[in-house]
Amino acid sequence: MQPFLTPSQQQIADDHVAVAEGLRRIEVELARLGPASRSCDERAGLRAELVALHALLREHFAREERDDFLGQGIPWDPGTRAAIDQLVGQHRRFLATLERLLAELDRPGAAPAPTGELQNLFANLRWHDGVETGLLRKLAAGHDGPR
Repeated sequence: MQPFLTPSQQQIADDHVAVAEGLRRIEVELARLGPASRSCDERAGLRAELVALHALLREHFAREERDDFLGQGIPWDPGTRAAIDQLVGQHRRFLATLERLLAELDRPGAAPAPTGELQNLFANLRWHDGVETGLLRKLAAGHDGPR
């Protein structure tokens, strides 16, 4: 059987590449800012990148949660379904964390850019995308998915 992903599953795979690129751009911006950046003007580029990442993730997570991947439309085995439920819960937490960090960046006199917290979020996002990429590979190989 040839590896196969539906067009929407391929879009999810492409989204993972876009998310990785977004994280890279934010890391470059964090390095440019330095640990003591407090001015809203200094952090405008970081904020713009975080807003773009939030929008990308919101759309990406919605695509993933549709029935042809993480939704109920694929008959994943019970263990995988439990892991998928955890991944979906992570979607909500990732978005909430980004929203909170954006709100913190917008406050006058805010603390320096939250470098450590962003790096932790990015590590978790990379792990998360790796798990999902593994699930996409299973689908492409015809395991647990459409045959």
